[in-house]
Amino acid sequence: MCASCAATHVQSSPAWRASTNCASNRAIQHMYIAESRRAIEQGDRIINLALHEIEGVWTGLDKYQEAGVLTRTRRDVETEAIALARRGRVYAKVLRNESLARPLLKAATELAASLAPRSFHGVPWYEECTKALREYPGERLGRGRCARRGARAAGGGALGESAHRLF
Repeated sequence: MCASCAATHVQSSPAWRASTNCASNRAIQHMYIAESRRAIEQGDRIINLALHEIEGVWTGLDKYQEAGVLTRTRRDVETEAIALARRGRVYAKVLRNESLARPLLKAATELAASLAPRSFHGVPWYEECTKALREYPGERLGRGRCARRGARAAGGGALGESAHRLF
């Protein structure tokens, strides 16, 4: 058998096709991870530029959502958790909506915990996420919600002072 026939025979073997498919799947997975991380970075940049324009905040939230969808399709749990944490942080600090922020922040910490034995303690996004969750009182109504309403009124508008220190 000549060299070109041998090469064709090897390339048509099931083992060769399986290894090629595996490499192709890994390349596609890394492409999705890179796209989702880029979407998170774009969301950060948009939110930083548009903290006083609500439309820009919504655009940034859309970028975080896009990152979450991209990572969910390729099962990149860490990046999905980062996207959820960023969305939760915007809802908590900028829009001050506990009912939307809390489930996102909780889901982010649960995804991070699912990656055990890996620990995210000391990782900035995880620390911010757990800190924001600890700020919410155990009860849904009561003094905590009233205090936040007072802070919003004192903050001077929908986006308030804490938005300046978000990122």
